[in-house]
Amino acid sequence: LHFALLAAREAPVDIVSIEMTEDQLVARMLQAEIGRDLRHLRRDVALFDRFAPALHRASADLSRLPLAIDCRSRTPARIRMEQQALTAQRGRPTGLLIVDYLGLMDADRPAQNRDRELGQITKALKSMSRELAVQILLLCQLNRSSEKENRPPELYDLRDSGNIEQDADDVLMLHWPEGKPERGPAVVDLYARKVRNGHTGKVPLLFQPWTQRWFETSASEQAGAA
Repeated sequence: LHFALLAAREAPVDIVSIEMTEDQLVARMLQAEIGRDLRHLRRDVALFDRFAPALHRASADLSRLPLAIDCRSRTPARIRMEQQALTAQRGRPTGLLIVDYLGLMDADRPAQNRDRELGQITKALKSMSRELAVQILLLCQLNRSSEKENRPPELYDLRDSGNIEQDADDVLMLHWPEGKPERGPAVVDLYARKVRNGHTGKVPLLFQPWTQRWFETSASEQAGAA
């Protein structure tokens, strides 16, 4: 969502969410804009009144962004149809399409097993990306091996299908080196495991759960935040 908010200031962004509702996504984006957890505001009337003007401004700012949320589409064909409709409505193509997430998508044609269905989905999205000239950020779950073994995830940890690695131009993976914290900011390593026209490597990030924001950070800043 943080990525979507940044990108929407440069070009139209569409979010296809199969896991969360539009209200849940908007609430998280508002949290990111005002830097406060909305759950705390709901429990404290005085605090809510204090941040009400900021919430109003953030809501107005979000409404002006070229950002659309689709919580109905589940297949590549339906997503393609919605993309074509949005492009015609806006008069310009989508700059970034975020799909959350692969494991909940349905194939356009049922296959004998889930691995083949996921292969159909990734190939269809790849084709759509090229034909409609839209960048697609497809979220995907990992298997539990890397978490159980307390190691950074590798390409073979992609859940259910090797087609993901084959069809993706880039594969980025997140790893919590110190485990997921119950509260407070957390260090998260972003691993570029596949980069078709670039270099692989690691980027240390800092995640603020109460604002849903991510920051690139140095080792010294990480230590201070922890």
